[in-house]
Amino acid sequence: MKLLQKTFYIITLFGMATVGKSQDFPSNAEPGKCYAKCLIPDQYETITEQVLISPASKRIELIPATYKTIVEQVVVKEATKRIEIIPAEFKTIEEEVMISPEKIETQEVPAEFAMVDEQVLIKEASFNLIEVPAIYQTIEQDIQIALETTRWEKRKAADCQFQNIDDCYVWCLVNVPAEYKTISKQILIEPAKVIEQPVPAIYETIKRKVMVQPTATKEVIIPAQFQKITKQVLVKPAIVNEFDELPIYENITRNIIDRPSKTIEVEIPAQYKSVSKTIIKKQGGFTEWKTVLCDDEKSTSTILQIQEVLVKKGYILADRLIAGDEQQTLKALVKYQSENNLPTGQLDYETLATLGISY
Repeated sequence: MKLLQKTFYIITLFGMATVGKSQDFPSNAEPGKCYAKCLIPDQYETITEQVLISPASKRIELIPATYKTIVEQVVVKEATKRIEIIPAEFKTIEEEVMISPEKIETQEVPAEFAMVDEQVLIKEASFNLIEVPAIYQTIEQDIQIALETTRWEKRKAADCQFQNIDDCYVWCLVNVPAEYKTISKQILIEPAKVIEQPVPAIYETIKRKVMVQPTATKEVIIPAQFQKITKQVLVKPAIVNEFDELPIYENITRNIIDRPSKTIEVEIPAQYKSVSKTIIKKQGGFTEWKTVLCDDEKSTSTILQIQEVLVKKGYILADRLIAGDEQQTLKALVKYQSENNLPTGQLDYETLATLGISY
């Protein structure tokens, strides 16, 4: 109920604000009828003219040089001496060595402990005071807050074909019924009171560590430790040999200039292009209010009548016709309105009259 009251208040303020601007609404409007400013399309014509794309000029062209291939023999690697080393030969032997002698150590035996459970008091027993609120009963009563009146209402056209929805809106003068508001009041049924609720004491079990055997010492014999190691022994020393290596040659090909490059000057004629452009011949737009069908007047019968006329005039293909298809009918109707210099975008009375449709 509160949401309905708020909505009525906002709509009432909007109606009062817009009705105050009399120049924004049709004159001599009748309650129950809808009005809209329909789009009158701009009229255009196409003209063709020659446009210079690029002026006459000169271009410098480069004629590249020509080359010829020759073969030459070059030294890839000079004569050298190669040294070859024959490495020494070794053998691996294994022997056992002592890394630590036998010894006696005194070791400490740590004390032993055990965990025992013990219960301790965390919070004494007590009482909680609980407040029980009073009990009320709500009763409702309707009162009148607004009288019956009329107001202008802006509606979105369901058959709008423009990208901007504000380009084909509809204003309707409608009756606003009287408004009522429901008020509520409370009656005391039972007074508030306070009761006591006992709270038991809280205990917690904790674990405590106690010693069951004290620290002691004992003597431990640690035996000597040995480790096997490997080592290499020279069997045959390294030998160095020296050898002569001949130079290495390779045939290579390379390009040399046969004729050097040069430049020439080339004349480039001017270039033109035929360009067509569309200019506005007559300005259209939203110029005057038109009486249009309200949503409750757009019956299936009316849509079928419009479809039949548009089929006869060739704006709808009969084999693609879907009975009662308002969107298909509206698209064909907009084309008919544009080609016959009629207000565009709405089911206005003037357009219906040219189609021979009664309303």
